[in-house]
Amino acid sequence: VLRLPHASITTKPLALNPLWLVGVALINASGTWLFLYAQTWAGKLLSIIVIVLPALLPALFVFLAIGITNLLYSQAVGAPIYNYHLASLPLIAAGLWMACLWAALTKFRHLPVG
Repeated sequence: VLRLPHASITTKPLALNPLWLVGVALINASGTWLFLYAQTWAGKLLSIIVIVLPALLPALFVFLAIGITNLLYSQAVGAPIYNYHLASLPLIAAGLWMACLWAALTKFRHLPVG
């Protein structure tokens, strides 16, 4: 732990969990299956959101946590105390992941089978 005058920074080693990898692979496989069998653009968009769900959940959690905290403390302070920049990082990653998947899956959809 590195102690600075106004902040404490704690670092932890990254632990790779194989169960998490299996879960993400299953979500990706099910979303890909949904995309390949979707008939409308709304179904395709929903399948892309299913695939990107592991990247969207941290952003959603941070938005909710910061939003609830700001809602509770802004009544006492008069202004929100946290900004939403922390949630923008996983949201940017999810957006890039979504764009790459959309490009790859639309190109993959037109490949000949057999």
